[in-house]
Amino acid sequence: MAKTGIHIKRANVGSVEAHNKRTKGYIEGLKKAGVNIYFFQELSHNNRSWVNPRYKGKTCEQLFKDMIEEYKKLHKKHQAPSLKDRTMTNKKTGKEYTVAGWSPIREGVVPIKEDTKLSDFKPIEEWARGKGLDVVRIDMHHDEGYKDEETGNIKFNHHAHIVFDWLDHQTGKTLKLNEQDMSELQDVVAKALDMERGESKAKTGAEHRDVEQQRIHADKLRIKMAEQKMQRMKTSLLDLSNSMFGSNYYDQDDYKEMSFEEVVNLWEEYVNEMKNEALKAQQTLYAKKKELEEVGFMLSKAKKEINTINSTLESKKGACSSNTQTAKANCLAHNRRDNMTES
Repeated sequence: MAKTGIHIKRANVGSVEAHNKRTKGYIEGLKKAGVNIYFFQELSHNNRSWVNPRYKGKTCEQLFKDMIEEYKKLHKKHQAPSLKDRTMTNKKTGKEYTVAGWSPIREGVVPIKEDTKLSDFKPIEEWARGKGLDVVRIDMHHDEGYKDEETGNIKFNHHAHIVFDWLDHQTGKTLKLNEQDMSELQDVVAKALDMERGESKAKTGAEHRDVEQQRIHADKLRIKMAEQKMQRMKTSLLDLSNSMFGSNYYDQDDYKEMSFEEVVNLWEEYVNEMKNEALKAQQTLYAKKKELEEVGFMLSKAKKEINTINSTLESKKGACSSNTQTAKANCLAHNRRDNMTES
């Protein structure tokens, strides 16, 4: 059974909705910044969202501004809240500690299944309400992951983003949930989604990844897979060279030390040489073909001349034969006349 859990941190109110909704502006911003698009846009239609009716028509950024005004009204000096984390020093022990900045809007990332429904989150929403929290919106993402370049299969990262209103609207301060509360929430999440409860970070040592960290992680996986593919191609090229030129053509140790780019450049140089040789052979063949065509043309012309000469000879031969017969006839006639005269 797949594992799940929830990791909660302050939300980036300026971009949380743009990221979760995959807005056109968000995607264009990533492209302009030269950031790799870490999700498959053609699959974004599979994503699902739910917005609490209490917060409809208001962005998280607008909600955050309203919360600041609410805090100022409730604060005795009407001061704005401190948003940045502060490093403090314990006067007694001298040890430093961090005081977290005011974060009334928080976001939890939850691994889900491919067939998880928005209605499955109902128990989580009810649990949060029981702790004084409100779920602002839920966004399920089924378009993130990375593609295995060898198989073409996508390794999906199905997950959901839950945005919480973490403000105590009676005091203007953020609500405090203890370790037991957060452990209880992990159980609620696993049961609601019918998944196995994941182990805590304290046990596994695994780091939770936010949106940016997940994008970097996905990029690293893609790079690793590309490097593995290049190594396989490098080995294939070595095998090819051995079969074509013999195993002694390249020094094996030198070949192993060569980068994939150097190997590719080496083969590219070889292929270009073969292309040039083929081109030269083609040009020679073309020249020979032209010579043969010229010889053929000359033979054809000579044949026509021979036919013309033969035709002329036949014609003259016929005329000559005709003249000879005529001369013989005239001679016979002349002889007859002479004989008659003598008589």
